[in-house]
Amino acid sequence: IGDDWSVVGQMDLDQYLHHRFTKRRDCKVMLFVDAIGAAPRLKQKKFKVDGTWQFHQVEEFLKGSLKVTKLYLYVNNFFSPLPEEYVADLFQCHKSGGGAQLAITYSLEPAFA
Repeated sequence: IGDDWSVVGQMDLDQYLHHRFTKRRDCKVMLFVDAIGAAPRLKQKKFKVDGTWQFHQVEEFLKGSLKVTKLYLYVNNFFSPLPEEYVADLFQCHKSGGGAQLAITYSLEPAFA
């Protein structure tokens, strides 16, 4: 917890946790994005986004970049995060590439069942 113990006496637990998570998410996250199957390819595969972005914002950004209306996204070719999950939280738990990026793959149809 480090230096933040000083703020515990001034706020309740919910406020404290909100403070900690907000501080933790205040960063930039490098996304490595790649297509699966017949999905259109992006010319640029790496993007830096705010850690405060929720996963639905990544989806909307990619749908706009690819000019598609439906897209299936996966982290590490493994799972689809909930739309309200924060990019910084996903990065902390699932980073790849030597810990420098969050790998996201996408497809036009469900890729994993």
